Amino acid sequence: MTAILRYAAGLLDAGLRDEAIAACRNAIELDSEDKQFVADLATILERKDQRDRFSDKAGLDEAIKLLDGISKDLPDLKETDRLPTDLFMARRFEEKQSFYKRAEGARSRGDLRIAGGGVSGSLQVVEKPRHFIGTMRLGLPCSRPAN
Repeated sequence: MTAILRYAAGLLDAGLRDEAIAACRNAIELDSEDKQFVADLATILERKDQRDRFSDKAGLDEAIKLLDGISKDLPDLKETDRLPTDLFMARRFEEKQSFYKRAEGARSRGDLRIAGGGVSGSLQVVEKPRHFIGTMRLGLPCSRPAN
């Protein structure tokens, strides 16, 4: 964890979310080449507080935009799965599928690829779980919708 993220997390824990975001933005202004600061800002934007992650839609949308801008750098930051995870949590399944067609998407975890529509038929699993369970019991492929 970087020093700026520790500081911003402390501010967030104290209920000072706006100040935590400002601290991360200031770090980016001081060193715009350090992509870790952008990832740190995305981490803070994903949270309303230390315990409430992914519930602020506007913050999550901004985090996704930031992460998409540095998506080629995420593997070097050991954050390979950050963008597809955020896209999944925002229920932006089509964008997540598009991510896997890019070079940086090839290194992400396989379970994230499947969750929410990464392979044929799995989107129906998320959207129509009863159909999926029923077809599995009958031994039918889950990629065919029920008529």
